[in-house]
Amino acid sequence: MLLVLLLWLFVQPSTPTEKKDFVQAVGVLLAALAGLGGLYFTWQGQKLTRDNTQQQLEQARKSQERTQRLTERGQITERFTQAIDQLGKTDDKGNKLFEIRLGGIYALERIARESEEDHWPIMEVLTAYVRQHAPWPPEEDQEGEDVTIDKKSEEDSREATETTEVPAPPAPDIQAIMTVLRRRTPSHSHGEPEALDLRETNLSRANLREANLREARLKAANLRGASFWEADLSEARLRGRT
Repeated sequence: MLLVLLLWLFVQPSTPTEKKDFVQAVGVLLAALAGLGGLYFTWQGQKLTRDNTQQQLEQARKSQERTQRLTERGQITERFTQAIDQLGKTDDKGNKLFEIRLGGIYALERIARESEEDHWPIMEVLTAYVRQHAPWPPEEDQEGEDVTIDKKSEEDSREATETTEVPAPPAPDIQAIMTVLRRRTPSHSHGEPEALDLRETNLSRANLREANLREARLKAANLRGASFWEADLSEARLRGRT
């Protein structure tokens, strides 16, 4: 109304014809303004709808990614549990089932490669396995499953030492773990928070060629006959080794 009043004062129609033309012009102007207003609000409504749609799509995408991550995490956890279970497999007599244990070891290696988050925990599991199953010096009362094998291994090792002084090779599961350690890409200060802990372990004749053992804890480990060709042993802790 203020706009119409201002126009009236500006034009100041005096005759009936001028007044009629003025009213028609104002009607056209108001209709045009109403149309523009309608277009503006329509555009605003479409923009709001588009923004809401994009926001919903983004929320759906994030929800899908979160669900996928949880699914993948669950699958990795299941695979990890199965692999750990394989590490302890024995037959009815308590003897190690090496073929199953090796499957568990290499399954853990695959998980470590696929999941950066699980890499170091798996390295800790594998080195702890070596410390338990290949201690140095050998324990007389190692876990029941290995008693028969260990006694025979000790006798063979003692006989070999007395005659040829060639140390016995590592058991298949221990060498498999050495292979995993050799093939891993991360290392201490390069993805691994700590150095490998292989203290007081029997690694005689183990194949550790090209292994990254930087700052590895090898104190009091039996390394007789082990292959370290092109291995990185810089700053490794070797005091007390045999």
